Amino acid sequence: TMKRIVGYLKKTSPHMVDRVSRYRDKESLFERHGVEEEIRSTLSRRVDLPSGGYLVFDYAEAFTVIDVNTGRFVGSRSKTSGARLEDTITKNNLEAVKEVVRQLRLRDIGGIIVIDFIDMANPKNRELVEEALKAELERDRTKTYVVEISPLGLVEMTRQNVTDGPREILTKKCPTCGGDGIVLSEASAAVEIERRLRTLAAASPRTPAFKVELNSRVAALLIGAAAERLIEIEEQTRRRFLLVGKEDVHLDHFLVLEQGKLASLQPETPLEEGAEVEVKLLEVGLYDPTAGAGTVNGVTVVVGRAAALVGKKVKARLARVIDGTAYAALSSDAQVAETPITAEGEAEKPTRAPRPRKATESPAAEAEPEIDADAEPEIEAEAEAETETERKPAARQTPKPRSRPKAAPRPKAEPKRELVPEAEAEGEAEAAEEAAAEGAPEEAGVERPKKRTRRGSRGGRGRKKKPAAAPGASGETSAEAVVEPAAEPPVEAAAERKEDGAAPRIHVPPSDLGREPEPDVVAADGTAAEGAAPATPKKRTRRGSRGGRNRRRKPAAAAAETTKPDE
Repeated sequence: TMKRIVGYLKKTSPHMVDRVSRYRDKESLFERHGVEEEIRSTLSRRVDLPSGGYLVFDYAEAFTVIDVNTGRFVGSRSKTSGARLEDTITKNNLEAVKEVVRQLRLRDIGGIIVIDFIDMANPKNRELVEEALKAELERDRTKTYVVEISPLGLVEMTRQNVTDGPREILTKKCPTCGGDGIVLSEASAAVEIERRLRTLAAASPRTPAFKVELNSRVAALLIGAAAERLIEIEEQTRRRFLLVGKEDVHLDHFLVLEQGKLASLQPETPLEEGAEVEVKLLEVGLYDPTAGAGTVNGVTVVVGRAAALVGKKVKARLARVIDGTAYAALSSDAQVAETPITAEGEAEKPTRAPRPRKATESPAAEAEPEIDADAEPEIEAEAEAETETERKPAARQTPKPRSRPKAAPRPKAEPKRELVPEAEAEGEAEAAEEAAAEGAPEEAGVERPKKRTRRGSRGGRGRKKKPAAAPGASGETSAEAVVEPAAEPPVEAAAERKEDGAAPRIHVPPSDLGREPEPDVVAADGTAAEGAAPATPKKRTRRGSRGGRNRRRKPAAAAAETTKPDE
């Protein structure tokens, strides 16, 4: 090698022949001077800087991008950290300038180059970095052109492309990704293989079974837990697929090994599909972390969704036996262990216990009425009918005539009671006791006392309360006496009921009660006309004194009479 170099220099540069000397040490010349390390650095995407920062080289079709990062080289966090951070960034950029120009020469990068320096707020620091870059590029013999640094810290430059660099000479594109640096995932590859299996089944309608070689991980995904996914594909295509997994092949590997009848393609195994076996799970599935695996008669049995049962014996039903591996599902009597406690599972649980049901029945409702044993069927039927009636609004409840034959009087059985508000409970209870004592027969249209129920005691949303009706002379309650509570003032009605103790009377107030005299009943001289009822003065309230939307105003004549009483 020395003779060849000396002979070349004698013809081209005779003055450099004396600089050549023979190296006689045992250590490799490239290793001693670090040549091998520099060659490896030209192929690396990341280049570290002495201060702790680093450079990242990304190659694109149009240009090459060089990104400058500080890495672990950061500024101080003291009170004056704002100024010191700017100095740290400037120092890191100046250090990156020297390494960028050196890597451009080592890698022999040509074309458009974009350098992304760290942003600098001070314009003087930008000029300093730009001048340092131009000074370093002057030492490069290759022709370059640099544009001034942008406000974002980007430097655009061009460098003449002379020869191929070490990246083009020493490397080639990946046969799998084609230079993109990305490949399909196992799940995407399994979906693509499934489409190819369906296409294969449609192209060969007379072939009942196929033996296909796939990547081991893709085959495991395509078979699924307990061979559920493979069985679904076979049912839809009406074909059988024997998938053979193979390591160290691409994810999109698809090779049809054999095709024909199932009996000729499937080898003989000691286990039959559909049989139930007892297997002790020794480990988790190789490619399915949710499955458990064991051995039965020398055949590996993979039980789907049984990873939590590893170390126990389980009963499983075999679904498919493919390539010396049996895929099974847990039998119905096999108990799966509880799922592990996780934060997500605990968050879904309710944080409050359900409220206990409060007993709101009154003491009178707790007492059970004595019921004759002979009348139990009839009473139960009546109770069901009354319960259905109570569920409807009270305004719609109307007594219906009884169509079935009347039962014999029951002197021992107490009548059913209806749970009403405490203010009216006493009156109804006395009336019911008198009616029961006299043995009054039930007639159509007569409201009979209802059984006290918890639902009735609590009332409803739109439930109207009926006033208590006192029994008449004949012991019957008149249905016409039931009126709306709003038709009679509650205070006056209660006073009258206490005084006479008779049935409630309907009191109709006069139509002009509490109203101002109309204009047609006022005479021309300002006095009220004959026969007109005197106006009752209204009680002054805050709302009435301030007026309202529909408030009537007094006529002018009445206002004048009020202001001039002498006239």
